Amino acid sequence: MAGTEAVLDLGCGRGLLLIGAARRLTSGRATGLDLWNSEDLTGNSAEATLANAGREGVADRVEVRTGDMRKMPFPDASFDVVVSNVAIHNIYDREGREATMSEIARVLKPGGHVVIHDIRYVGDYAAALKRRGLTDVTSRRLQGRPRRAPADHVRIAQAGRRDRTRRGGVIGRVGLA
Repeated sequence: MAGTEAVLDLGCGRGLLLIGAARRLTSGRATGLDLWNSEDLTGNSAEATLANAGREGVADRVEVRTGDMRKMPFPDASFDVVVSNVAIHNIYDREGREATMSEIARVLKPGGHVVIHDIRYVGDYAAALKRRGLTDVTSRRLQGRPRRAPADHVRIAQAGRRDRTRRGGVIGRVGLA
């Protein structure tokens, strides 16, 4: 990352990826979107996320919004980077997950980057993103995971550029056709 990106964390919870992205930004902004469902994550709230951002010294680069990833409250082509960590599977119906992939493609800027790390449906996410014009979409099972708790991710690389992954391939690149 150059540090100037607009980053969106879907289902940001208490801010693990959101804060990690904000730490890499100089003039960019990290936005977290969540429904703040405490059934999915204990103590899940916008206030807890903002408090964590404050503790990490990145509160000035972080914004949190309440909203549904199936219908995001952002204009088209708003974000350079979209990430999600173990959140999209909480949408129980296939149509809802498909709507989320459509929304990701809609809010992503051309040449932007997407990484989705989840415990199921990752192949479906990859196929849905390809259908929406994203290029060099791949999915794979992360190594070293117990069979009873798989974790997969979608890694997407911008066409014509060397794929760069960090920390086990959880951050990658995407391009729009």
